[in-house]
Amino acid sequence: MQLTVIVAITPGGLGINEAGWIGVLTAMGLGAEEAASYAVAFRVVQVVTFGAGAVATMALGAWQTRLERVSTALPAPESRVKTQLAAAVGDEAE
Repeated sequence: MQLTVIVAITPGGLGINEAGWIGVLTAMGLGAEEAASYAVAFRVVQVVTFGAGAVATMALGAWQTRLERVSTALPAPESRVKTQLAAAVGDEAE
């Protein structure tokens, strides 16, 4: 099975890895249809999990970027508190 990873001449070993899985599974006594079903299901699971991970990573990156923009646009919390305190003390002094 590792040979199919080395010989993968297509992007992601598409087709090569599946052929390797089918060959190994049929050699172990599994029927050709079951082996093909397993190989295709395995590839689908790989693509779906990779896609979900990619979407989650992009969403997290966008969220972090948005958070950084908001946090740099607002004054620091302690300066807001000082401003509010100064305004409250100034109102009482008048």
